[in-house]
Amino acid sequence: MVCQALTFENLFDDGENFWFTEFHYNALFKMDKKDWKPELVGVFPEEAFCQGRLYTSTVSCRDKLYFAPYMAGEIAEYDLGRKEFGKILVPMPRKNFRTPWESEKFFKAAVLRERIYFIPYHYPAILCHDIETGQLSSFDSWVDEVEEHRVNEWGYFIEYEIIGTQLILPCMCAEMIVVFDTVTGGSKVFGADATGYACKYCGCCRIGDAVYFISSDGTVSKRALGLERLGIVHLPGAGAEEVEFYPVRQAGKYLYLFPFQGGNQGFRLDPETGRAEREKLFDVENSAGGGSWKFLTALSCDGKLYAVDEDNRSFIEYDFTEGRRRSRRLFASRQEQERIDEYRRRALMRAFHENIVAEGELYSLTCMLKALQEEPALELKGTQEVERTGRKIYQVSKGE
Repeated sequence: MVCQALTFENLFDDGENFWFTEFHYNALFKMDKKDWKPELVGVFPEEAFCQGRLYTSTVSCRDKLYFAPYMAGEIAEYDLGRKEFGKILVPMPRKNFRTPWESEKFFKAAVLRERIYFIPYHYPAILCHDIETGQLSSFDSWVDEVEEHRVNEWGYFIEYEIIGTQLILPCMCAEMIVVFDTVTGGSKVFGADATGYACKYCGCCRIGDAVYFISSDGTVSKRALGLERLGIVHLPGAGAEEVEFYPVRQAGKYLYLFPFQGGNQGFRLDPETGRAEREKLFDVENSAGGGSWKFLTALSCDGKLYAVDEDNRSFIEYDFTEGRRRSRRLFASRQEQERIDEYRRRALMRAFHENIVAEGELYSLTCMLKALQEEPALELKGTQEVERTGRKIYQVSKGE
């Protein structure tokens, strides 16, 4: 099979290594921060191999990694000492709304006081995993009020900030900010500034004694830690209609706003002066048109920003102090690629037997035909309409 560069929207720094889960299929990798050579750690148990966006956030606590399930069926954990995977069942929520939650559960995870908090996308509750007791607790007192003010079909949250023992959660689906107290388990819901796009808030970041909330239309609102309004900055957008900037991260004294889609420009915002200026280091990746998510993720560490460009499958380091960028496409080793190909082949053969095969990101038509040649005993069955369509495709390809 064709060896494609790795891509991901889930990046975690343990000090020496970056960890990430593959965007298009079920696999966990780690990579030395110095040599940028990814190593296949393994696949998550009880999850389909050919399924994208299984986990969208990773955190660490007590020598374990925890993975927030987005498309995955369960919470995953990885024991760094034992090098073993584990799974934690996601309980049925107490509240249920018209939006299905099973396929897009959680988008982020946070660690406070040795407890893991899973930040919901469509799951109607904040889920807490207590490391000491192993118990799961569900907190949903904020849900009814948010649903009452819902204005779109987007999920609840895709970013958060921590202030003391509180989680600050700007909503995507409503002009509201949820403040969740991890000590009491209670929540307060605040009204947020009105925004121009249907999708509301796509980011937040604390810098010093202020929190910056980024709305999808490119408005950055500054609030005190008690959420009192302090000011607003309007950034020029490209008329994206959904989201202008994502992700948003701090590096040094600046707040950096990545362009959500190709065609827009990235900016850096000086919190002291409120002045925003174009960040030219983003222009190289931004030259292409891009899909829905131009940059899948960004991580601030060691005074630099690291990001993933979906179009080129590139891993990028931005050193704004030196004004340099370093970019590389990441590939699994030949031996690890053979392991990946075997996982793919097994998944493909299962799909053949279930008659649900379609050409896509993981399987080209050439790849599928090669797999069929290697399985001569495979018998495919279909309806008469499917058989007629197949014969027609064959005749057209032969020029008949």
